[in-house]
Amino acid sequence: IPWEDEGYCPNDFQVVKWDHVCLELRRFALRVIERERSSEDAQDMTLPAMVLAFVGAVERNVLGLSVDHMRSTEVVDHIESWLKGTEDGVG
Repeated sequence: IPWEDEGYCPNDFQVVKWDHVCLELRRFALRVIERERSSEDAQDMTLPAMVLAFVGAVERNVLGLSVDHMRSTEVVDHIESWLKGTEDGVG
């Protein structure tokens, strides 16, 4: 059911799929790690670690991606999407 057709998504909101959220959060975590590594202060990796833990939980439990399904093209496509984004300078 398209969200817009049924009135479930008000105009102020945009529907975002979980796979896109996970990829963007991975890119965010990578930027935080790079920033912390370049900082002269102590490197605090708590934030990116927690973000990646959340992403892993969503990928496993919501998207159904796991090592058990490594033969599945879904897992490969998901990781390739993330890698493509980092190669393009997004991450």
